[in-house]
Amino acid sequence: MMMLLWLLLFTLVGVSVQQCTIEGFQVLDTVESTEASPDASASITINSTFFNCLSTSEIIGIYSSMSVSVLFVLSNDLNTIREIRYNMECINDVWKRVGMVRAALRSNETRRDCALCLNQTVNEDHCTPCDSSCTGLNQCYGPMANQCCSYNDGGNCTTDCGMNREGNSTFHCVCSNFWTGTDCDVCDIPNCAACNDVGSECMQCQGGFQQNTIGVGCTEMSDDDDLETGVVIGIIAAICVMLLILIILIIAIVVSCHRRRKRRNFV
Repeated sequence: MMMLLWLLLFTLVGVSVQQCTIEGFQVLDTVESTEASPDASASITINSTFFNCLSTSEIIGIYSSMSVSVLFVLSNDLNTIREIRYNMECINDVWKRVGMVRAALRSNETRRDCALCLNQTVNEDHCTPCDSSCTGLNQCYGPMANQCCSYNDGGNCTTDCGMNREGNSTFHCVCSNFWTGTDCDVCDIPNCAACNDVGSECMQCQGGFQQNTIGVGCTEMSDDDDLETGVVIGIIAAICVMLLILIILIIAIVVSCHRRRKRRNFV
């Protein structure tokens, strides 16, 4: 029921992207001494913070919710490191607490594949994971687990990275295999002058290079290759000369025979 209420809240207020960053999270503004210790006179010193869960928004580097563990010591007991877990939600571009769990167990690493980080009933990271439809090269941005996208060059959510582009393991749009360049329109096969439409095979190599007998790339022509090419050209030229001489001889023989016949007829 609580999760349904949060989803409803996100749907109603989530018309515009909330602008909350990790840098905008103020730990001292979050932890209050009355929560950390029954002794109101004790002051707090933050030891460290650990983000158990971060749910990404439609802009990269901007988050909609988080689960964070705050480790601290009290002035009246400096030898004991204490921990409080908070669930935070980005509301009106400001991080607001929406729940607290004492003595929580921290997860081993930050979960980023989450639609929301407000679920206190699953795992120690409070992550509501992205739907299976987002598996692979897409990131869900919530509040629904099946809302997926990658991020374009401007860091904005997109479902179409563009021609010769695809999402990578960090959910950025990058050039697909075999393509490079600012616009991903340059074939990424070394020494290739022209590729096929998908950039996976070289159709024409640059000068001084020849297509591989195995594979799709180009290799530099060696002196042996030049020698072999020269020998082949020489053989072909010799054959052409011999054929030309043979043709000339045949023509000469035919002409000679024709003249002899004329002389006989004349006599």
